[in-house]
Amino acid sequence: ISTYFQGTYTIFDPLDLTLGLRYQEEERDLKRASLAVANDDGSETPIRQDNTPTLRAYQLSPRVALQYRLNDVSQVYTSWSRAYKSPTYNTVNFFDTPEAVEEEQVDSYELGAKSDLFDGNLRLNGAAFFIEQKNLLTGFVALASGGVVTYDNAGDSEVKGVEAEFTLTPM
Repeated sequence: ISTYFQGTYTIFDPLDLTLGLRYQEEERDLKRASLAVANDDGSETPIRQDNTPTLRAYQLSPRVALQYRLNDVSQVYTSWSRAYKSPTYNTVNFFDTPEAVEEEQVDSYELGAKSDLFDGNLRLNGAAFFIEQKNLLTGFVALASGGVVTYDNAGDSEVKGVEAEFTLTPM
């Protein structure tokens, strides 16, 4: 279940404030989680029956952005938002009950500029960004077990960078 709202309010011309909010509830269950061996006659011999906990996530993801229009063709902006990757299970596990993996939280910050120059013939955009991830949810491929993917929380991480783009249409 989720809902999302976003609105933009002009504080004063040319400054806009955008606010967004997403609320999400998620529930995950593993039904009839078990491990069995197939017999020659098509029946199965159960090895293990698992009772896994229900995973529940209640997530509130806000977004805040400011946009300042320098003129009709150029703007600078800044934004912050929060997002999540929901908790999940490691389902391929021969020796133990499927493990739960905690949710990941991501905070994203951006500062940038956009412009269309020379009657729209040149577009220049650039941004600096910073992303902070808590409880980074990462998939690991185990080649020894035939390429089975397992998930784990790999701690915290940060991503920093800049990007720039231009499009030139001379005619």
